[in-house]
Amino acid sequence: MGRVTFRQLRREGAFALLGTLFGDRSSCLALLEDAGVPASSVPPPDSLPPEQFWREVCRRIDHGGFPLDLEKLLLAALEWYPANAQLRRLAAGSGPGRALCLLSSPTNAARVRLDVEHRTILEISARLRNLSVVVNPATRVRDIVPALLEAQPELVHFSGHGTADGSLVFEDDAGNAAPVAVDDLARSFAVLDDLRCVLLNSCYTTGYAEALRSRAEAVIGSTIPLGDECATAFTRGFYTALGHGGTLRRGYDAGLAEMGLRGCPVSGMRYLEGTA
Repeated sequence: MGRVTFRQLRREGAFALLGTLFGDRSSCLALLEDAGVPASSVPPPDSLPPEQFWREVCRRIDHGGFPLDLEKLLLAALEWYPANAQLRRLAAGSGPGRALCLLSSPTNAARVRLDVEHRTILEISARLRNLSVVVNPATRVRDIVPALLEAQPELVHFSGHGTADGSLVFEDDAGNAAPVAVDDLARSFAVLDDLRCVLLNSCYTTGYAEALRSRAEAVIGSTIPLGDECATAFTRGFYTALGHGGTLRRGYDAGLAEMGLRGCPVSGMRYLEGTA
């Protein structure tokens, strides 16, 4: 998960800043060349107002249109204006990627080895600078919204039980199973400012995908039962790739690679583009 996202740039006025610093044709083309963006792949610099031009360039970069990320574009701009404090702050991003893991294994349901997955996540996040993770090890229904508000994650990861009809099973105050309807879960994500991905690392969870796609840039889930070892393998590959600055898609591919190396079936996994 890169440190700089399109939403962050939009929220912090980056397009107007770039339009001010690189507002004429020659400076636009020079920055594009420095950043490795083919000028032929974007609108002519003088076809749009400067702010709209840079918004469109950043949007295409964020959607994977070029082999670079937004941080590289900002670093190239910083070479031109090293004393610009706003540009330095934007290039630094908002800190490491933030993930919130909601783990749940109710006492009256089949046991899931979440302790292994929990340990795997913490071990990876401890050694990789681009990733910070908050883990709720036994998530009750009433914990969901407070946890989201406090962590303000870019990625929400659920691990536990999923059902064939698309339900996720959290816990009640006694530790027993408490299913949460998809629409209610999706509604809870409205409290987040910048949700990039929802990872549903449990069985049958693509039943949630359509309802969640409007809340995030991507939703990852499984159409088939997902065993403990396979769920942990996917987690290991996914977070390792993100911690090294990989995109969500690269994280997904790395998760599949780890699953395959351990003999886990990967045909049931799905990566769905969001509409947020």
